[in-house]
Amino acid sequence: MDTIDIKKNYFELFDLPAQYRLNASDLDRRYQELQKQTHPDRYSAEGEHSQRLALQAASYVNSAYTTLSDPMARAIYLLECDGIDMQAHSHALPADFLAEQIHLRERLERAADNHVALEKLLLDLRAESKLLLRQLSDQLDIHCHDKSILSVQKLQFIKKIQEQTEAVLFELELKNSE
Repeated sequence: MDTIDIKKNYFELFDLPAQYRLNASDLDRRYQELQKQTHPDRYSAEGEHSQRLALQAASYVNSAYTTLSDPMARAIYLLECDGIDMQAHSHALPADFLAEQIHLRERLERAADNHVALEKLLLDLRAESKLLLRQLSDQLDIHCHDKSILSVQKLQFIKKIQEQTEAVLFELELKNSE
């Protein structure tokens, strides 16, 4: 079996620079190559040990791809590569941001039965996410860790409210289709 070094970090595995901005087509192309190389069926005639190694390598490749293809997961991974454990950081979020989160939750509650208001909230949340992702990209490029950590935490809040809004909208659409 062509071995995959599972001790390599995800960027090394995909032969990509360890940076936030990635070329998605390069990532996808390399993923396809690694998937073909590590697919366990390719090693069916080589015995159980080779198949187990292939399965382990394929799992590592899939995990790496999932992480690098998701902007927030990639940011967290980059911070981890720089020795920062997001779980260990409990930076206090600014009061104005927390107040905004309360406002967004109240907005979601008020819009629960209003399709147009829910769609508008989703648009606003997506715009906020885009802005935060651009800021995060710049912060990670210059290794501004404190600001990067704060941006990731903010994105996690926004993502959660966005998911809740999408769920409420889905339920409303189901209710209206009956």
